[in-house]
Amino acid sequence: MSRRRHRNAWLARCRRLLLLPALMGPAALAQTGANCDEACLSGLVDDYLEAMLAFDGMALPGSIAPLPWAPAVGFTENDVGLMIGDGLWGSSTAVGEGFTLADAATGNVLWFGIVEEHGQPAYAALRLGVEGGEIAAVETIVGREGSPAPFAPTSGYSLDPSFSTAVPVSDRLPRRRLEALVRGYYDSLRQNDGTVYTEIAEDCRRLTNGFTTSQIEGSSVNGCRQQLEAGWYRYVDDVRALRMPVVDEARGVVVAIALLDHAARFVDYETQDGEPRKIPIEYPNTHAVLELFKIEEGEIQRIEGVTAFQPYLMPTRWRTP
Repeated sequence: MSRRRHRNAWLARCRRLLLLPALMGPAALAQTGANCDEACLSGLVDDYLEAMLAFDGMALPGSIAPLPWAPAVGFTENDVGLMIGDGLWGSSTAVGEGFTLADAATGNVLWFGIVEEHGQPAYAALRLGVEGGEIAAVETIVGREGSPAPFAPTSGYSLDPSFSTAVPVSDRLPRRRLEALVRGYYDSLRQNDGTVYTEIAEDCRRLTNGFTTSQIEGSSVNGCRQQLEAGWYRYVDDVRALRMPVVDEARGVVVAIALLDHAARFVDYETQDGEPRKIPIEYPNTHAVLELFKIEEGEIQRIEGVTAFQPYLMPTRWRTP
């Protein structure tokens, strides 16, 4: 079967799966993956990526083992609702080594790494929502080169190893405290008046699409906390649709997904210390972000993730708490 005919057959069979953009609401997030522990969730991500590369997964002729799809599946890429088989399923040609983090308490699992589309690398984050052992939600955020969003060459990039390291038992924080620290970070970003509503380490670094955004060449203000104290991100008008579907208390890692709106009502501004700045993009836009927060000793130590450039006020396809 040719790739084109294979794709058409795939899409025809996908029509039976209803696209439910708002599937993963608070009630769904509260459900436990009783039939899928962390090993099961991690295995589903591996199977999903394998099926994506094979452009298969629904027991088509010559396929690998079919994926366990739920009767209704929410499926998005960069907040656009798609049919299974579209987006990365049709364009991906390679998947690099990635980082997987599973949360059996919510039935969600994250994969973060590098993908290639016909030889063009991109940063990608994938969230699967699993209910009763079946894939009920697929959310992908892809940061591609060429958009106004930050982007650093992928060659040699790997997630900081601290995200895989367990926090000493005596220093571990409960889920609610970890989430509160991350929420405080986004509250600080939204407010941007120099007040910091969370705890951030002095040497915290933030990378977006592999690009270090917490250390800017030629600036006297560097560091995650220092930039917030200076009101560096005054051009962020709102932080919407904040969700934290994956939390690992043992590693002190929180996965956060949000939309950052930039209204571009001004071009020039000053930080709290009087340093003149210009907004990075001089027209309205929204950035979808999926960020991993490493928290240890009660402080945010490192932030890394993927950003996708979007139209201004892009709506989310997923319910938020």
